[in-house]
Amino acid sequence: MITDPKSAALELSEKMNKEGYTLDFSMKSLSEEIDKIIISPNYLNQNEDEVEKEEAFLSAYIGETLVQNLNGEWVGEFSITEPFNNFYRSSVRIKGKGFNPTAILSYKRNGSKGTFRKELRSFLKEINEQDKLPSI
Repeated sequence: MITDPKSAALELSEKMNKEGYTLDFSMKSLSEEIDKIIISPNYLNQNEDEVEKEEAFLSAYIGETLVQNLNGEWVGEFSITEPFNNFYRSSVRIKGKGFNPTAILSYKRNGSKGTFRKELRSFLKEINEQDKLPSI
């Protein structure tokens, strides 16, 4: 059973790579793949429980990629079995600033305008790391 975000991120990476995505823990993968995943029919056509579980894995991947590339750390309690708690209890801290992948994904699912890439770019600008995100 998966109990930590790094293991969840690895599992998602393996699964999505088999489906044709490139989740290789690079900033490029955050820039180019996450929006593709969250607008795909496979993601959108799930029931609420399935979406929450998928969001937990996707949040783990996003957070772990940021941790690895920007010398960040996980803060709080991460859960696969109770994914709705990640919205309130789990985030990544980089340079003293928090980033909550679960919140961003939840807002996108509930109709927030814009893209994940735009939210990520805004955060990277806030911590003066905008050069880490490849331009496309």
